[in-house]
Amino acid sequence: MRENRRDEVYAQLEIFSKHITPTQLDSIIGIKCDRSWQMGDLREGTIIREKQNGWILSSGLPPSPLLRDHVDALVTRISPFVNNFKPLLNDVDVLIQFACVVYIYSDPSHGFHFDKATISILHEIGACLDIDLYNFVRLGEAEVK
Repeated sequence: MRENRRDEVYAQLEIFSKHITPTQLDSIIGIKCDRSWQMGDLREGTIIREKQNGWILSSGLPPSPLLRDHVDALVTRISPFVNNFKPLLNDVDVLIQFACVVYIYSDPSHGFHFDKATISILHEIGACLDIDLYNFVRLGEAEVK
């Protein structure tokens, strides 16, 4: 059996653009991002230069095993600012995505559910949904609960 690691789940709102800076996005949306970079910055720990500006707003929660908690927290953070996304909706250079990442170390039975209210908010802000699932459990090694 692998070392006893807890599953990790993250959710964040990501905005990428070549011509709108993170500072401008802070002003447009009305909330300061948690993490950002500008085109030309070195990607942390690499020699790669960023090809576009990045603006990241996280759920604000620690990496817990429940995706629903992260989704709810992130939706709560962005809900008051939904109308502020309107100027970005028709800009073909702007990508808005609601990103969820799940690292599975012990429980391969994660479920993904997005209720109507969440889908409605994602639609209103013009966000696509990106879910990355990394399963580190080998067949037959999952912990029995």
